[in-house]
Amino acid sequence: MTKRRILIIIPSLKGGGAERVLLNFLERIDLNRFEITLVVVLYSGIYITQIPKGIKVIPLFKLFAFERLLSFLHKRYRFLFPYWLIVKLKIHGSYDVGISFQDSNYTDLLFFIDKVKRKLCWVHSSLKSNPNYIKYIKDEKYRQSLINKRYSKIDQVIFVSQTAKMEFVDRYGNVSKYRVINNIINSNGILQKSTHPLPFKKEKFTFIAVGNLLPVKGYSRLIRSSKLLKDKGYIFEVLIIGEGPDRKRLINLCTLLQLNEQVKFPGFIENPYPLVKNSDVYIMTSISEAMPTALCEAFILGKPVVVTRCAACEEFTENGKYALVAEQDDESLTSKMELLLVNEEIRRQYMLLSNERGRMFYDKSILEEYYSVLIET
Repeated sequence: MTKRRILIIIPSLKGGGAERVLLNFLERIDLNRFEITLVVVLYSGIYITQIPKGIKVIPLFKLFAFERLLSFLHKRYRFLFPYWLIVKLKIHGSYDVGISFQDSNYTDLLFFIDKVKRKLCWVHSSLKSNPNYIKYIKDEKYRQSLINKRYSKIDQVIFVSQTAKMEFVDRYGNVSKYRVINNIINSNGILQKSTHPLPFKKEKFTFIAVGNLLPVKGYSRLIRSSKLLKDKGYIFEVLIIGEGPDRKRLINLCTLLQLNEQVKFPGFIENPYPLVKNSDVYIMTSISEAMPTALCEAFILGKPVVVTRCAACEEFTENGKYALVAEQDDESLTSKMELLLVNEEIRRQYMLLSNERGRMFYDKSILEEYYSVLIET
């Protein structure tokens, strides 16, 4: 049987959700049916060492500063010649499908590869949580440029949630063929990894959050709500697992509110699942999400969950059927945290609901949807 040749472009392999989803997929793909070439634009990130055997890897750049300069020139002036040149020098052959797995300016690289039969891009983010959201909304010239030079040339745009699709269509219209496929989560791997030893001992009632330290994750609200909970006399801790540019500001806020004993920042942990499994409540305070992968993982592990209200969290909790939903204000979040802290019976109820919801994210059916995209002609 002739293998279908698939080329996948990813900006880097840092410790983000889209990168983890890509690795989940590559670990499961049938290499007897598909030949995979992975193009990593900036060859860096903690997941570099986890690329499965049998995947051909093409690094485009290894110098961070140089690639950042080219990226700036691309975004500001649409100066694309260096990218065109490096693609011509490094990427050869023909491909049945070319995928930009994390839609960005690097999606444009697909158009520099001569022999790609179908070009796809994967949208992993909510448009409203994109740091350039205001630019997309206010700059009509920029929006029209993306439609004409990118999205009208793509054969299919894949979204990880209905929320991501809705926000995209609202801004760009029906400029291509659209489809929604939830992220492949690796449920079996999560359950197995959750049995590994804890990296440190759990000593108190624990709320846990996992995600990059970015303003859109709403961790400032989580910290302020923790202050309100502390002032009520409760004993607990909050673990915020992840790294990012907001770390210093968040730690300073904890210091200001005298929460350094209650709120901890262990940094990025390659296997957070033992900590999630052994914590009491999973908490997601995002202002905006596309597909909240960490939330789905918490469901798989059967944890009681609190989320703050945003479109994707409402979508994946079915508007509060499977989790407590707080409003985007400190008092509402505090009340939901307090309810699960003090009421063991309600925690048990939401554990059962999480286990039920977690079955939605088992891998087999989602992997078949990925395959259907790859074999389409």
